[in-house]
Amino acid sequence: MNLQDALFWTTVNDHVNCHLCPNNCKLKDGQTGPCNTRINKGNKLYTLAYNNPSAIQVDPIEKKPLYHFMPGHSTFSLATNGCVLHCVQCQNSSISQCEPTQKSSDAYSPAKIVELAKKHKCESISLTYTDPIAYFEYSYDICREAHFSDIPVTLISSGYISAEPLAMLSPYITAANIDIKSFNDKTYKLFFKGKLQPVLDSVLYLHSKQIWIEITVLLIPGVNDSREEIKALCTWMVQNNLNNVPLHFSRFHPSHKLLSKSPTPLTSLETAKKTALKCGINYCYIGNAEHKDYHTTCCPNCGKALIERHRLSLSYIFMQDGKCPECRTSIAGIW
Repeated sequence: MNLQDALFWTTVNDHVNCHLCPNNCKLKDGQTGPCNTRINKGNKLYTLAYNNPSAIQVDPIEKKPLYHFMPGHSTFSLATNGCVLHCVQCQNSSISQCEPTQKSSDAYSPAKIVELAKKHKCESISLTYTDPIAYFEYSYDICREAHFSDIPVTLISSGYISAEPLAMLSPYITAANIDIKSFNDKTYKLFFKGKLQPVLDSVLYLHSKQIWIEITVLLIPGVNDSREEIKALCTWMVQNNLNNVPLHFSRFHPSHKLLSKSPTPLTSLETAKKTALKCGINYCYIGNAEHKDYHTTCCPNCGKALIERHRLSLSYIFMQDGKCPECRTSIAGIW
């Protein structure tokens, strides 16, 4: 068992309180948290998720999805087993719902991760697939190591994290895609075993720190795809000056514990996009669907097609210095 000292916990009598995420788990001696990554040993908290990624590969940055962050580059992606949420539709449940000890591979230190990113000529590192919050200590050290090498790090996350650890991590994050599971707290509790407000707080905090953010919503039929809920989310974004934050509505496909559900109808996704644009969201995309128009970046002022993508590959970029060549409108992003 690979134990590393954990951060953000206190000892109270015969148990440990973990303060990493809003679940604030109480763990007795020998007990592992629901995230599968943190264990109480002798009333001290340790992480099992350090130096032991369960997934490593090179991805296009568009896969995250991050469409307005250095488009077309390769990112070095990794994850460990474990997750702070328990989503019924999780597409990575084979690693997200398992302990980090349930794998066998070589150890990869933070320095080794950065070395591999350079070796594969990746322009960024992405903490992704499960949730980098669950392997916080490993994430943090990778971020710091990458920072010293001037390699940007992207956080692909549920945003389900307490304020103090987020503040500690954020100086080393350049961009993030936050997965808002639903804009309804009851749905969060029932389907994802979490709470909505901490996620919204994370989005606002990251935005306030000028970290580039994009938001993903996996639309599940009959769960979080009502027009009222989508309109409420988009209205909240506009009211909080997030109208330039790209919003990705992603298509659900049956997986994990929702095998009986049908895939999201394309008409539902198209309606969601129309609702977002009508509410004032400037950049909206449809994910897990093939049509190139779903992935095209258009100027919010004149409608000119500026970036075209096909199957997560970049076809062309038609911008000039981050601006529309037709009307000179500045296009939000890190180009």
